[in-house]
Amino acid sequence: MYRARINVLRPKLRNRNYFFLQQSHRKITTGQVDSSTNPDDLYNHAKTVALTNSNVEGVFEGAVFANNEISLRDIQVWGFDYDYTLAKYTSQLNSLIYSLLAKQLVHCKGYPKDILQLKYVPHSVRTGLHYDTHSGLILKIDAFHNIQPSTVYRGHRRLTEDEIVAHYDGYHVQFEHMSGFYGGSEGGRKMKQLTDLFAASQIALLIDIQQMFIDMKMDFAPEYLYDDVQSAVSFVHSSGVMHQTVAKNVDQYLDAEFTKKYLPFMLNELQLSGRKLFLMTNSEFYFVDAGMKYLVGNDWRDLFDVIICSARKPKFFSANEKSRPFRRLNTHDTKKSDWTKITSLQKGEVYFQGNLNSFTRMTGWSGRNVLYFGDHVYGDLAEPSLRNGWRTGAIIKELREEIEIYNTEEFRKKLALKSSLENLIERLQEEGKTVINHTLLSSN
Repeated sequence: MYRARINVLRPKLRNRNYFFLQQSHRKITTGQVDSSTNPDDLYNHAKTVALTNSNVEGVFEGAVFANNEISLRDIQVWGFDYDYTLAKYTSQLNSLIYSLLAKQLVHCKGYPKDILQLKYVPHSVRTGLHYDTHSGLILKIDAFHNIQPSTVYRGHRRLTEDEIVAHYDGYHVQFEHMSGFYGGSEGGRKMKQLTDLFAASQIALLIDIQQMFIDMKMDFAPEYLYDDVQSAVSFVHSSGVMHQTVAKNVDQYLDAEFTKKYLPFMLNELQLSGRKLFLMTNSEFYFVDAGMKYLVGNDWRDLFDVIICSARKPKFFSANEKSRPFRRLNTHDTKKSDWTKITSLQKGEVYFQGNLNSFTRMTGWSGRNVLYFGDHVYGDLAEPSLRNGWRTGAIIKELREEIEIYNTEEFRKKLALKSSLENLIERLQEEGKTVINHTLLSSN
């Protein structure tokens, strides 16, 4: 049954069950080496012990990781975003967006036509990177505003650590330079984080255009380059040209090999178990409908108790949006408006806009019995969790690649060595304390 399939909050590793793999590495001991031993010998011994004991099994690629306790038996309402949650896209989508952005820059902003020859390179960038509009640098910044040294690029060239320190006076970015909670640009802050559906293509294009300008020895202002690309993103998004292309060619842009096999089964099993299901997405209905018909079947709407499109997340969850009403969509003719006042959300209907307060009042779904899945931390997960107590699940497609790296023998040996050296340092510190205490007692 499906209940057994989803009971994976404790990842099953190949031969044993445990949650944090690093804890198993920390069990590696450094052996009985006296602290008076030569430091080089201590290091070499710790290294030998680590490499000898680095046979810990890797993380299961299909694991679900929980950073809070949750019992799926208590979850009565399951909600899903659409893009990168129910629908997984091929790299051709990023190539399409990249091409559309380049055309917009050339035809509407007067950029060199050579830009049209640039091509998107899959896996060359990651969502979530920051763009420094003052210097034109692309970089990765962690949650504590610390720069990751090997991630700073100007065009295609990676900066050295000395160059990073010279530019930022260290590795920390001051709070006032960071973008807002939703990646916004309030206050003219120079660090712009790119996290949405367009992010990978947008970052790749910024890098490639920068490199082209550098090669051509062209003087350019990074802030204007960012503004122009951002304007192109806004046009491609609002014009619907990307969504229309994908909707007409779902077999080309949707990665259906795994999804078509398991998504209908999962949704059907949840429904049969008595759970309530809802779909809440910022995408328009025609776009979602084309994809879900391809992935699940023409009757996909029968699997959901409530369907909300064009939801305007994260505004949907905001306390300031309590007065924004739901509207019913005429699915037979989307050009015709339905002005009926919505007092309840009915199965089989499609609604758009609305707000969390009305959603909660009409459905009675709230708090810890609701589990909502999405791919965007700011847009999908933070607000419903903080404001309404929903449980949330993040779909992080990059995590699979991280696990693949984690499971390599080279990485696990390095991690084992790190843990072995940490254990050695801790043991030497404890021995040092003992010696100091003994000396103080003797002197008294």
